[in-house]
Amino acid sequence: MKLTYPIIIAPNLCAGVQLEDGSYVTIEYSDRPGDRGTDRLKWTDARIRYRWTVLRDGLPDVTSDDLQSGCGGGTLALGMQSLLSFLSYFGECHSPNRLRDAEGFDLFPIELGEWAYLNYDELSSLGCMLEENPDCIDEEVDRG
Repeated sequence: MKLTYPIIIAPNLCAGVQLEDGSYVTIEYSDRPGDRGTDRLKWTDARIRYRWTVLRDGLPDVTSDDLQSGCGGGTLALGMQSLLSFLSYFGECHSPNRLRDAEGFDLFPIELGEWAYLNYDELSSLGCMLEENPDCIDEEVDRG
């Protein structure tokens, strides 16, 4: 696997990004298969499930494997782009000016709310950087 900025190898040895506050957002493929959706979908339409982690200095790691690609699969780069987009929206929802019952308020565990709000701009910026550089994670998978 070849990584290009802003993607780095994070302390948990996964592909990730580091924020200015010293925290990391990482992603890897989950061992658990993604949903197949409806019975009408072919196996090739299955979704990829990602495991994501937020590492914050001095605080417990927050991790889950609830993020999935669209039908037909996805790459780590696309998964990270989606993750950063969802995290920045989550941060926006946790603005002191937003209603607590706003849609998106419960996308992630509540303990990430203030962190995501404080890092909203950087999460958005990193997401845009990944959109402009979709080859930032070159997986070079040997399927032979």
